[in-house]
Amino acid sequence: MKKLLLIMRLSIFILLISVFQVSATGYSQANKLSVSLDNASLAEVITTIESTSPFKFLYRKDYLDLNKRINVNAKNQKVEDLLDDILSNYDNLSYSILKDNLIVIAPMHITQEITGVVTDSDGNPVPGASISIKGTSLGSITDMDGNYSITVDEGATLIFSFMGMKTKEIVVGSSSVINVTMEADEVALDDIVVTALGISREKKSLGYSVSEVEGDDLRIVPQENVVNALNGRVSGVQINNTGGAGSSVKIIIRGASSLTTDNQPLFVVDGVPIASQLNNIGTMGSGVEVDYGNAIADLNPDDIESISVLKGPSAAALYGTRAGNGVILVTTKSGKKSKGIGVSFSTNTVFEKPYKFMDIYTNKFANGYRPDPNTTVINEGSAGGVGPMLDVGNTAIQWPYTAEELASGVAVAKPLTSKGKDNAKNFFETAITSTNTISIQNSSDKLDYRLSYTNMQHKGFIPNSDLHRNNLSLNTSYKVLDNLKVSSSINFANTGAKNRPSTTDKSANPLQAIYDINPHIDIRDMQDYWLVEGQTQNAPYTWGDDPSDYGYNNPYFLANEINNGFSRTRVFGNIKADWAITDNFSAMVRYNLNNSRTVRETKISSGFDREMNGAYGLSNGGGTESNADFLLSYNGPSDGDFSYNVSFGGNMMKQNLLNSHSHTKNGGAGLILPNVFSISNIAEDNLDSGSSRYQKQINSLYALGSIGYKDMIYVDATARNDWSSTLPEGNNSFFYPSVSTSLLINNMVDMGSKVSLFKLRAGWAQVGNDTSPYNLYNTLSNSGDWGSATQLSNPAGILNSNLKPEINTSIEFGTDLALFQNKLHMDFTYYTSDNENQILSVNLPVSSGYTSKLINAGLLKSKGIEASIGGTPVQTENLKWTVNFVYSKNTTTIEELVDGTDYIQFWKEAKGGAYTWVGEEVGTIIDRAMV
Repeated sequence: MKKLLLIMRLSIFILLISVFQVSATGYSQANKLSVSLDNASLAEVITTIESTSPFKFLYRKDYLDLNKRINVNAKNQKVEDLLDDILSNYDNLSYSILKDNLIVIAPMHITQEITGVVTDSDGNPVPGASISIKGTSLGSITDMDGNYSITVDEGATLIFSFMGMKTKEIVVGSSSVINVTMEADEVALDDIVVTALGISREKKSLGYSVSEVEGDDLRIVPQENVVNALNGRVSGVQINNTGGAGSSVKIIIRGASSLTTDNQPLFVVDGVPIASQLNNIGTMGSGVEVDYGNAIADLNPDDIESISVLKGPSAAALYGTRAGNGVILVTTKSGKKSKGIGVSFSTNTVFEKPYKFMDIYTNKFANGYRPDPNTTVINEGSAGGVGPMLDVGNTAIQWPYTAEELASGVAVAKPLTSKGKDNAKNFFETAITSTNTISIQNSSDKLDYRLSYTNMQHKGFIPNSDLHRNNLSLNTSYKVLDNLKVSSSINFANTGAKNRPSTTDKSANPLQAIYDINPHIDIRDMQDYWLVEGQTQNAPYTWGDDPSDYGYNNPYFLANEINNGFSRTRVFGNIKADWAITDNFSAMVRYNLNNSRTVRETKISSGFDREMNGAYGLSNGGGTESNADFLLSYNGPSDGDFSYNVSFGGNMMKQNLLNSHSHTKNGGAGLILPNVFSISNIAEDNLDSGSSRYQKQINSLYALGSIGYKDMIYVDATARNDWSSTLPEGNNSFFYPSVSTSLLINNMVDMGSKVSLFKLRAGWAQVGNDTSPYNLYNTLSNSGDWGSATQLSNPAGILNSNLKPEINTSIEFGTDLALFQNKLHMDFTYYTSDNENQILSVNLPVSSGYTSKLINAGLLKSKGIEASIGGTPVQTENLKWTVNFVYSKNTTTIEELVDGTDYIQFWKEAKGGAYTWVGEEVGTIIDRAMV
């Protein structure tokens, strides 16, 4: 149809020209003129022709120089020939002879093709830059190499624009080649963020909250885990470290969304999804629980270009079931910013020393059961008890005992003083973290790359604790054709330690043991932690008791003789092809892989009160996740008022995990030969071994679209459908939509130059969680041997073949304000989310033969506010000082549970724990009252 209309228009145009030509010829054939003038002005020539012939002239004075002197000598000459002679003295002028002998003189319509290259200030091409003709809706865009071509009228003005760069206007002259260098616009750059699927968007057009932190800001204070550097930088995000360096980092975005999962967000590193969960506790040995850190700890902070936090479901909905707790997008450095080959090296060393310690009331008392000043012998086994008061002149027989006392068998009462009031301070050592990074980068017309290596070494607060990490990364992109680019990102990480202290359970935890020691004992008297080397600890015991009958463990023994080593190797990366099919239509295909393998080894020397004969164990774990995805995108041409873009894509995710272990039974007979750490040194009836396998697949299709009107109103919509292998066949499909809008008030109403941005935004979305594999059908499991027969048993809980995914429905409203060219910026967000279909395990009566059943029930409601204010009070050529303040408040309440259940227990310890009743806020810790 478009071609037909074009042909019709051309036909009409040619016909009109033909009519004019015929008309001119017809009128002029019978009219010949004779004019003879020497050195006459053009005005005199025109006047003479009009007075001596039937012809009249029509022209604009600014086209003709009427005072220009010319010679005319025409005898019985055709009017066309006469006009040709006259106008030969002028450039770019033509004439037409219309009916009624009207001669129209006008400029020739001259067009020319302009070509060129658009680059940034570093000389790198700028693909996708917009070139438009001022005053029209015509334009073009640059290809992947920054090249462009456009046909314009001579004298037209070209407008060059690109997100994050200053707009340029250039008037077309005589040259047909115009190369343009675009400069970065610092104000605009601050307004560009990476959103779902790695798509860069102008922040002002988004109807939801996205926070971005630059890599340089993350490295101001070096951290061994980059997530810790986000603390206090992003509103609505709570970050807690579960232990020392290398331990898991817990991240909660806008409160908890599930009662049964760890509520951790999905990390996406250069398009590679990485689940950074909290179930990283290894247990080999009774009471020995070790946090080996979550997956994101393998990421090298020095490789990070930026981090975007997609906080609300509207922002994260395109990631489907995996986005139920938010998404954190990590973009790593590439060689694109390099101009030629470059080598960089960085080194830093951080010293850390604890300065604040627990202040507990028992620090005023010696060990004992009551504060009786007449106590003669301190009961050293009553850790944490309340005995005689210290530093008031009381005396008693107390540990440590002198060599004379032990030799004579006669103990002497000594003053009870708080010699150990600084036990924690004296136990901890100065932690040292050293990081060294070297990188090589280059960029050319065809190829750009960045290769980096980082070594991190850490010595911990706790004696004998350590951590190390080696990272090797390579980012490359290669232009195969003018419109086809292939890129890849490959990362290798090896993280490990000789000893990760047990800081999770209290039994083998040196930190717990510090506070078990009463302050009448100086912890430095316990540094020689062997009473009988390789057999018995040197720990406090009550006078008259056997020295091996100690009430608690020596912290130095726990730190040095319970060693939990590990080595985790991770390889992850992707290969991607980007094809610019036309100026507006593009395609992307990508395959990424995340493979990890972890070996853990625990060695427990004899003498530990939970494993008196020692213990040993080995475990191997790891897995692979692969994702294959594609994305088709169309960026519609702008007609001056409307702009739009649409995309359609799909993803196939596969997970395959495998774990195995072999170790002494917890609390069992221990090792055959003391302190010989080998699986072959474990008696067969004391060996605990096993393996497990985990497989999961999710297939997905998704679409997104955005439309804008006059840079004043933007509307975004997304839709995703997942098919999960963990849900029942025929009921494993679930749909996640979202819609959001933003209104740029400052573009609707003239608010003056001081207001850079005033935006109102709103969004609605749904995301959710599916369940773990193998939660649908009960299967028999091995319950050990009975004689020569293998026993099989049903699990105690009933699974559910009709499980549905948890659904999180969220609404958010917000505003953004920027003043004085972004020197001062503020934002505010209010949000609510309803989390339905919680996957819960409910108790069953004993008569049922089972203990529990898995069901969908319950409603978890979260609401909160987020606010931030920041600015740049000082900015000079050599100094930039930025200040940011963030505030957030979230409350999560349980609105509904299953009938017959009015509370849920998250964990318990002794007589207390974390319980939440229906209608109450999650997070309450209760205990029995102390009488």
